[in-house]
Amino acid sequence: MARKASIFEKSFHASSRALLLTDREGNLIAANQQFYQLFKQEKIDFANFNIFHIFPALKATKHSLTPKKGIILQTSKNLIVKVDIDCNQSFDFRLFYFKLLQSEVKTFKLTNLINEAKNLQSVKLVSKILEIRDPYTSGHQENVARLAVAIAQELGCPPPVLKSIYIASLLHDVGKIGIPIEILNKPGKLLKPEFELIKTHPLTGYSLLNDVDFDAPISEFVLQHHERIDGSGYPNGLKGDEIYLEAKIIAVADVVEAMSAHRPYRPSLGIGAALKEIKAGAGKLYDQEIAAACLHLFRKKKFTLSP
Repeated sequence: MARKASIFEKSFHASSRALLLTDREGNLIAANQQFYQLFKQEKIDFANFNIFHIFPALKATKHSLTPKKGIILQTSKNLIVKVDIDCNQSFDFRLFYFKLLQSEVKTFKLTNLINEAKNLQSVKLVSKILEIRDPYTSGHQENVARLAVAIAQELGCPPPVLKSIYIASLLHDVGKIGIPIEILNKPGKLLKPEFELIKTHPLTGYSLLNDVDFDAPISEFVLQHHERIDGSGYPNGLKGDEIYLEAKIIAVADVVEAMSAHRPYRPSLGIGAALKEIKAGAGKLYDQEIAAACLHLFRKKKFTLSP
């Protein structure tokens, strides 16, 4: 055992990748030199520091420190990194591998405005600013909000939940303010690094909204709107009941609206294709009851999205 520990220690410090070692509760044990260079850390107070201090969203999503590949996280200092988590049964620790995706989150001075977004008019203003910056998604937030609220009403959700879903829907893509406009409006297929950057927008949105004093955890709904119930979503691969009901509803509304609308890289796929996707993914990607409520709205109640 001692020999194994010695071999591990040598390979840990000799690795060209940024590495961090914690116990299974996330308390820090060691970091290699590459970690210090990547995160621009001079030293770490290991006695009073844990992984959740570095990645607030990791704890916020109730994400356990189980082995995972390709989680995209935003640090407390606004670095965006891809993280692999490995579990060593012999020594009962967690090993984190880091790759830098974006050196800073550019918020374009929206933070102060969002911090004032305690009323609906302020929320709508933020949503409109996003549409001005990205005209291809004009009306997207409002359409997602209308559909998400209609689905929630179909499910019998009470008024406070309807309000929270409406606000979170209007703000669900606020994190795209940190994505270069050239990537958002690229007419062709995104390269893998570009798509990885796009996938950081829920985390950026969470970072922007987390300090706003809403009546519900709006930032967490925004953080989770690309999660899928089978764990195939992002940024944290959450499953089933790990995902908020509100986020599951917004996820379905977002898919329907996005597939129905024109995008820089493709024409509209049509509402028929969108509903086919929801039906095919019901119980796999999307919550069964939410999917059924969505389909019922369009097929029986003739719900329509704004052009």
